[in-house]
Parts: sequence; C-alpha cells; structure tokens
Amino acid sequence: PHSAPHSVTPAFTTLSQFNVAALHSETTQIFLSLRFGEALAAGEALKSKLAAKGFNVFLCAVECGENIMAQVAHNLDVCKLVVVMGTSTYGQKTSAPFSTHEELQFIANEQKPIFLVKMCDRFVDSLARFNLGDHLAFYPWRPRTEQEQANVPDELVSAIVRKYQSL
Repeated sequence: PHSAPHSVTPAFTTLSQFNVAALHSETTQIFLSLRFGEALAAGEALKSKLAAKGFNVFLCAVECGENIMAQVAHNLDVCKLVVVMGTSTYGQKTSAPFSTHEELQFIANEQKPIFLVKMCDRFVDSLARFNLGDHLAFYPWRPRTEQEQANVPDELVSAIVRKYQSL
C-alpha cells in the first residue's frame, strides 16, 4: 500500500521560529511594487524591516545594462506575496517601456496575493482602481516626507507578516 504524499511545510508556533525558517530561503518571498518617484524611501525602509524579520524581499534595483523586465517578471513569478505601495499614480501608464502599469497587469493575470499599502485617497489610473479596489484589504499609510517614509509603522510590518503567514 502506498501512503499519500504529505506536506512537509513546518507549522510555526512563534514568530521567531518563522523567522529562522524564512532566513534559509533563497527565493523571493515578498515583492515590493512601487513608483520610485513617490515611494522609494518607504519601500527601502519597509524592505529593511521585513528583512530584519527574516524575509527575502525584492525591491527592484537593477544595475545598468541588466534587463529590468526579466528581473521583475522572475521575482514576481516566484514570490509568495506582492506588497503594493499604492501611491496616487501607481499603475499609471508611462512613457517608459516597463512600469507599475505592466507590473500590475502581470500581478492580476497571475492572481498573485496582494497586500495593499494605501498611500493615497484615490488612484489616478482606472485599471489600478479596478485591480486594487474595495475587494482588497489594505493598510492606510500616508507619509508626506522622506523622513516620514523612513519610519515604517510596526503595525504595518506585523500586518504584512500575518498576511504572509496566512497564505
């Protein structure tokens, strides 16, 4: 008689056990999607706080000459959770060949789990409003300066960790 295959996914009883296991992962676990001109400082600060919790976080920092689209597509594909830093122009089509507009289309097409950090009252882009609408739970955070962006609320980090653990 063959036994049914079973999952070897560990059950985490404490956050510290979860952190230790996450530290040993080579794969991007959390993908930060944002507009550089509006939320880069917030994204870098959030990445740092999540990394301190043991997560492998991707925030696009492609070197000159590297293929940004390939890097973004690969890391979106393998991540378990996308954190959208939802500023007002997030998802808007730009003159660049690749932007959050294309990222959001890929995220929606692939049905990636999203955690929305709502950083505005309303998205300019209708597709962003459609994909990031009222059906999504969100955490409101509206820092107005780079200094405020550098101070990521602990509650936000905890909410992202809880969402990740629930997947």
